[in-house]
Amino acid sequence: MPQRHTRTLPVTSPLSATQLVRLMLDESWGRRFTVTQVHDLSDAVRNLSQDKSDVAVVDLGLEGAAKLDIVLRLRETVPNVPVIVLTDDDQEEMAVRAIQVGAQDYINKGQLVGRRLTQAIRYAIARQLQIRTYKAEACTDPLTDTLNRRA
Repeated sequence: MPQRHTRTLPVTSPLSATQLVRLMLDESWGRRFTVTQVHDLSDAVRNLSQDKSDVAVVDLGLEGAAKLDIVLRLRETVPNVPVIVLTDDDQEEMAVRAIQVGAQDYINKGQLVGRRLTQAIRYAIARQLQIRTYKAEACTDPLTDTLNRRA
């Protein structure tokens, strides 16, 4: 369990999906999270750019955006925020493609339970932190602690 308060941003069209995310997190994490609802990609980018969320939980069924474009745009504009995608039963192949373009994890909405969502959020945040650490180490010479040519 995370020891600090985690800010979660569900990017969903139907309000019921956000309520479900909130219920699942409340069930498994108690009050150690904040859920901020946004309904479209531009609101999500604005929120995440202002460092208001630790993780984005994105519904691939979001209206007004092509499915993979959601993940691609978030990865381009806010690369340090992990993205978890929610899929419908018939979107398994799309979910795998979302992982290939930068999502940290995916969850089928039909299998969405608090423990699974909590685990996905915890792991996504930890993996994203590790990626940032690796990138920083790759750009710094360990002997001189100065930027190397890859930076």
